[in-house]
Amino acid sequence: MKKWLVVIVVCLITLGKTAANPGNWSNGKIVLKNGAVVTGDINYNWKAEIVQLRLPSGTIKAYSAFQVDHFIYFDNGQNALRKFASVDYPIKSTLHRKLFLEEFTSGSYTVYRRLRHGRDPIKIAKPAMYADDTELVKDYDSFNYYVFTNDTFTDLDYFEQELWPQMEQEFGTELKQFIQTRQINTSSTVARLMIITHYNYLKDNTSSADIKSSFAPAVRSMVLADE
Repeated sequence: MKKWLVVIVVCLITLGKTAANPGNWSNGKIVLKNGAVVTGDINYNWKAEIVQLRLPSGTIKAYSAFQVDHFIYFDNGQNALRKFASVDYPIKSTLHRKLFLEEFTSGSYTVYRRLRHGRDPIKIAKPAMYADDTELVKDYDSFNYYVFTNDTFTDLDYFEQELWPQMEQEFGTELKQFIQTRQINTSSTVARLMIITHYNYLKDNTSSADIKSSFAPAVRSMVLADE
């Protein structure tokens, strides 16, 4: 199965396409592992985990996490700058794999996310399937979230066991007040992302008077939708 996935990715990388693909394309740049920078219209395919670059000629090139250091583009639909990094992620204690992770919010606890993958195979006949689109990024529970701190990745599912104790020790009073004021359910994905973002704010600032101004664009949209 792994060999087939490698073959599929290689095929997607080596094929240039002249036909226009559906999906959202945004102007941005890709920084390759060798330091080279390529610019143009960018579209990220969440399912195949490749980033596509559309050249002025209409030709589309595709790159995997093995070739790219990071890529950035401005998402007009979300009104936010989005950054994806190629990360050497520990699948197991002795096994690492190159993955594209989107930087969801940054700070002392930097949060990355990746689409939750089902068991359905990649549909080569439909390369635009799971391409970046507005509806996909709105569904926060469609993603796995990973918190990076102290050179370690922690799955957001282990929030209470691995992340909350340290956060509570540092800012227990402030965070509990934040949770109570918002009346949020700390077991939900959105609530945990909001708590982490507020924690980052408290780490970077001596005053928490302007809470909303600290939110990353994606988290701010969650807050406003809840009001």
